[in-house]
Amino acid sequence: MSSTCQREARRAACSAALQITTELAKLPGMQTWIAVALPLTLAAAALAGAGCRKEEPARRQTAGSGSAPTSVPVPAVAPVPADAPVAPADADAAPAADAGVTEAPWPTSVAVTMIAKEQPLTRTYSVSIDVPRFRTKPAAFATELNARFAQYTRLTAADVKGYQGSYYAHCRLHLVSRLAVIVECGEMNDRRTIAEAQEGTGGAPAGPTPDFVAVWLQPGLPPIELAQLAPGVDAAKVIATAIKGSPKDCEPTWCEYRPDTFALDAEGVVFRPTTYCSLECPQEHVPRIPLAELRPVHPWAVQLVDWIRKRAEAGQELVEGRTDP
Repeated sequence: MSSTCQREARRAACSAALQITTELAKLPGMQTWIAVALPLTLAAAALAGAGCRKEEPARRQTAGSGSAPTSVPVPAVAPVPADAPVAPADADAAPAADAGVTEAPWPTSVAVTMIAKEQPLTRTYSVSIDVPRFRTKPAAFATELNARFAQYTRLTAADVKGYQGSYYAHCRLHLVSRLAVIVECGEMNDRRTIAEAQEGTGGAPAGPTPDFVAVWLQPGLPPIELAQLAPGVDAAKVIATAIKGSPKDCEPTWCEYRPDTFALDAEGVVFRPTTYCSLECPQEHVPRIPLAELRPVHPWAVQLVDWIRKRAEAGQELVEGRTDP
């Protein structure tokens, strides 16, 4: 057996192994194929060398005739089958519907209690409050939520020393679930000095000023946006159309609406006044987007709208875990 033949055969086989490995490495999820193909190809190198025993006489005869030595052909790299396995993690899949949305675990439970208090704060000042207190698991969500409503409970006797009047802060629960919380509060501070009271001047605005908390129960309590619930809907047009179609005795123009101030009920999105209204329109004339017209694509909104539909079909209110004393 010729050592030259062996060297040429092994060199050719190794070259083929390198080409195969290089081509396979370009394909996703082919590490397992490389681990199998490389040892097999190297084994072929040994077999190619052994084959020189039978091919050597022919090679000598060709050489003796003055012809150029016959080179050992390099095996062609076999094309990768179209149905070759590809690792799922490397597949070119279409982006998911919630691509770009980072979602932390939702709270496992949510409960709320309305804390009501009506009492004199001083001899000349009284308070009337009705605000929510939340409990959640994990507790961090409740801590953040309760901090939003703590402003309505901070008035002290020292704050109103030398004044007379009353403080009012009442909240309304629109929606409470493990996904989201929507609460509307009205605040009014009827405060005047003793001198103003004696003169009949000073005092409060016409009525409570509305304030809203509408948040997702995710870290940081991100706000609920209308575009998440009703993408493509022109909220300004919805509001203008409702006002234009209202009866004269409703006088909806006394109320100011904005596209970003809304609540959710069993019938869909309902826009709420951003200023005090002395007269609210009947429900059929309140600006709203019907539940049937909510076609969210945002993953959180999809879950919330589905939850609302199920609660509405079951005749249940949109407040979970209410435990009033």
